[in-house]
Amino acid sequence: MSYLDNIRTFVRVYELGSMSAAGRDLRISPA
Repeated sequence: MSYLDNIRTFVRVYELGSMSAAGRDLRISPA
């Protein structure tokens, strides 16, 4: 992941309130 991808992920976790929801939203594998 690039630095910008990390920032985007962090922002989605904050907006959605959970790591799981952000992972689903960004289509990131849970593994």
